[in-house]
Amino acid sequence: MIFAYIIALVFLTIFSFGFIDANFSVKILPAVFEFIHSNRPLATYLYVGAVTYLFIFYFWILRQNRNIWKLIFISCAILFFSFPAFSYDIFNYMATAKVAYLYKENPYVVMPIEFPNEPMLSFLHAANKVALYGPTWIALTYIPHIISGGNILVSIWAFKALAAIFYLGVCWILWKLGGNSALAFFALNPLVITETLVSGHNDIVMMFFGLLAFYFAKAKRWWLGLFVLVLSIFVKGATIILLPLYFLNIPWNKKWLWAAAGMFIVFLLTPLREELYPWYFIWPLTFIALLSNTHILRYLSYGFSIGLPLRFAPFIYYGDWSGVVPIIKKIVSSLPPALALFFYAKKRNR
Repeated sequence: MIFAYIIALVFLTIFSFGFIDANFSVKILPAVFEFIHSNRPLATYLYVGAVTYLFIFYFWILRQNRNIWKLIFISCAILFFSFPAFSYDIFNYMATAKVAYLYKENPYVVMPIEFPNEPMLSFLHAANKVALYGPTWIALTYIPHIISGGNILVSIWAFKALAAIFYLGVCWILWKLGGNSALAFFALNPLVITETLVSGHNDIVMMFFGLLAFYFAKAKRWWLGLFVLVLSIFVKGATIILLPLYFLNIPWNKKWLWAAAGMFIVFLLTPLREELYPWYFIWPLTFIALLSNTHILRYLSYGFSIGLPLRFAPFIYYGDWSGVVPIIKKIVSSLPPALALFFYAKKRNR
């Protein structure tokens, strides 16, 4: 099983290079790009097959509950070399860092598109937007920006390394708070590893600080925890819902439940402003990891974790996000949670 897991990760790493933007300045593994774009149905089946196996392995390892840290480091080591295939956000992070630290402009006022000679404009998908994230994140992007030395490829993998470090940080805190069970539930979830270790989303940074705040609070280091929670809020903002909960004097099992429920509600409300992006589900997953295996939120999390990565499958098949793709996305992301609720109700009624 573990060998097949490694093969699936290697496949996902190679597969990711098939989604490099056609205008990207460097060509990496062009044969993979050509294969996927010339064989979209087959590429779709391969992607769905790889995701399916990752979930089979995930549920198997949850029962075994062994070698978790070993598997985490294997996942990091392999997926670090993948290309951020499933989202363009990492390039937005890079562009915003350039505005702030290369061009010395305020990224909350000045957009990347205002620098006509910027080479990233040829493939950037949000050049006409100011910074979408808070000052904590902008400050952190200084590190990969400086490390890159202006090299686009070094910059990509420096940002991916930053995400991987915070992923390991979340893993460590969950391990300290909930042991191997909580660690395996979160760390080896295919949605988490693809959206964090492949795509490099900064949601893992927000959740690291959010979880660390409660870790400090549990250790009676209230002021340090509050400071860290503010850092979390100033990454992306979603964790502001945790602020009132931080001050409540309630048992920790209830605090984890309310934190999970609160982040889950925020996740469900995101379509009011934008799309229901898969990486947003990292928000509730972080705290759901600390709930019991039989809790309804655990069942729902399995459903969403399976359904959300499949939203990418119709794009692979059709090559764009228009036409019937939005309808298929809604179906594949809503059907697994509905089935999860069905199985939960069936188990409760036994």
